[in-house]
Amino acid sequence: MSEIQGEDGAERGGTILSWSQDRQATIKILESIDYPPDCLLPEDQEATLVHELLHIYTQPFDLPGTGPKQLAEEQMLNALAHALVALEREKGKPE
Repeated sequence: MSEIQGEDGAERGGTILSWSQDRQATIKILESIDYPPDCLLPEDQEATLVHELLHIYTQPFDLPGTGPKQLAEEQMLNALAHALVALEREKGKPE
């Protein structure tokens, strides 16, 4: 089983390995079969990708370390990523 770890050592569904000022990044995302079977929520690779892409734009504001502020930042990015993916999926549904 593969795993991706963030800077804090926590397992992730995806992560940005590097990025540059011109908004280019290397992003790794787990295959769906590599998610732990005891995951609380089903992982959505599309939402994970959008979450990581949003980090490119919020990188200048990223907070170092771990704690409540970093958790709030991750929660905000998760909410935005899931909302954007849901909007796109809704747009693609036939009327």
